[in-house]
Amino acid sequence: MPMVLSPPVLAGERGFAPAFPHFPPAAAAVASLAPHECRWPLGEPGDAGFVFCGGTRLPHGSYCAVHARTAGPATAGRGGRA
Repeated sequence: MPMVLSPPVLAGERGFAPAFPHFPPAAAAVASLAPHECRWPLGEPGDAGFVFCGGTRLPHGSYCAVHARTAGPATAGRGGRA
């Protein structure tokens, strides 16, 4: 079955990706992110309002510039992926 991506998950826009109804809500939210979108979690995974940032990721990491700074230097040394 081909993977169908939903529109980006942005804070305050929507909680979960309906394209992945068989996933737990937090997994559905991250699975709906495009490859270039920030994976910084916003809220608690079990909460209805849980989302991911969805901003534009830095070229070598999982987070946008703001969240990469928040995560600190520990994420910078992981082979380009946070």
